[in-house]
Amino acid sequence: LTFLNPLPSNLSIYELDDNITFNITITDENLYSFFINISNSTNLLFNFSTIALNGLTTYTFGEIINFTGWGIGFYSVSVGGCDGHTEGELKGWYVEHKPKSVKYNNEVEIGLLNDNATITTKFNKDRYAFKVSSEENIGYIELLITSKSYIDIVSTEYLGHLITSNYWIDFENDNVDTLLITRINATSLRVEIWLKNPKKTINFNSIGALNCVAQTVLFEIEERFAFEFERFECDTSTTGKAIVFAGFVIFVVLLWIFCMYINISVLSMIMG
Repeated sequence: LTFLNPLPSNLSIYELDDNITFNITITDENLYSFFINISNSTNLLFNFSTIALNGLTTYTFGEIINFTGWGIGFYSVSVGGCDGHTEGELKGWYVEHKPKSVKYNNEVEIGLLNDNATITTKFNKDRYAFKVSSEENIGYIELLITSKSYIDIVSTEYLGHLITSNYWIDFENDNVDTLLITRINATSLRVEIWLKNPKKTINFNSIGALNCVAQTVLFEIEERFAFEFERFECDTSTTGKAIVFAGFVIFVVLLWIFCMYINISVLSMIMG
């Protein structure tokens, strides 16, 4: 993450009712998502997010933020983004096992719709693999994927690549012949899989966490200071000229008196 405006040093100061163009760049070899939230101590005032970054390596948020009505004080800018890669070794996941489904962290659930088959999952360092088993050979598998967040169908080299919230899912297996994903709604998908060779046990690659980064910086909004200068207009009328001339005469007389007092001639003072 690179902050140009606001500054990452928490020293940016703006004025009330300004329109400021933010400049924040995120860079990665395989970007997926970006978000920005701006808030004060009590309210979320601005938020933006996108998951349309697949295939990009750089994304710059350059929107104009209108501070009208925000008030003076300190504000926080929380920015983050994810790529499509795995986060690393998973820790602290809560996994709920049922005969027909596996739920991860109470957020993402993989359900099995086949009769006479079960689904299980196994931890494998940076991911959880899931397995469909039956007493008979299986040539067709139907799964229901549900999430608390929108499920994005991502076009990558991974078979059946899905992303929801900060999770990724794929169905990598050399025995897969055809895979069809049908959207039911924003948070539910049906996945149909046809196998090359029917088997009693099918292992699918996994579900894991996206690699994400986030950073928060502060900025301040202060009062707008206005300076007013009074315009002085020179009086060029006859009366004005007379006043100026009289002032000059008085100055010369006073200067002459002063010079007489210290015994210096006015001419000598004027001529140096």
